[in-house]
Amino acid sequence: MGAGDTFVAGLAYALALGLPVEAAADVGQAAADVVVGLPGTSTCTGERLAAALRGEPARRVSTLAAAREAAAAARAAGQTVVLTNGVFDGLHRGHTAFLEDAARMGGLLVVGVNSDQSAHRLHGTPPSTTEDDRAAVVAALASVDHALVFDSETAVPLIEALAPDVYVKGGDYLPGMLAEAGAVEAVGGRLETLGWTERADRRPIDTRVDR
Repeated sequence: MGAGDTFVAGLAYALALGLPVEAAADVGQAAADVVVGLPGTSTCTGERLAAALRGEPARRVSTLAAAREAAAAARAAGQTVVLTNGVFDGLHRGHTAFLEDAARMGGLLVVGVNSDQSAHRLHGTPPSTTEDDRAAVVAALASVDHALVFDSETAVPLIEALAPDVYVKGGDYLPGMLAEAGAVEAVGGRLETLGWTERADRRPIDTRVDR
């Protein structure tokens, strides 16, 4: 839905609730502002609209409890809940393109960000940026509704807690490689893999600066 259609829908909804025309116009404008900041053709969920009307930052690092509540509300509203996860160390265009594609698969995108310790256990070396920084950068993306830090090597605990309709990973994974496959099936969801955009050049900055 485009911004114009979203404005009209928000205006009509607010008028139907009995709000004065001026207040209803504010609701419509807030809804339109939300979708303008989202990738592709997106919708303004009730959660996003409520946050915009409260003047809250559209996205911030979340908690498992908050994500679980949001997932339940989205599902009750007939929306598809999408979950993905990763370390996201040195966020690049491959990450952002992947998350935008994942967001288009449903109405709510939750992203689990591996803690420093779990990332170290997975890769044998600590990440170059802290879990707080990595989660904050992911949470700031327009495509992401909730980003939270988790401390396990797999997303199985997140899947069990959130029961996503879709669990999605990059195309560099095959379904048979994923420990999460059984957990997704157990909660009635489906596993999807998406293509992968080449990452940006991550050579050290001082090698790319003309001296």
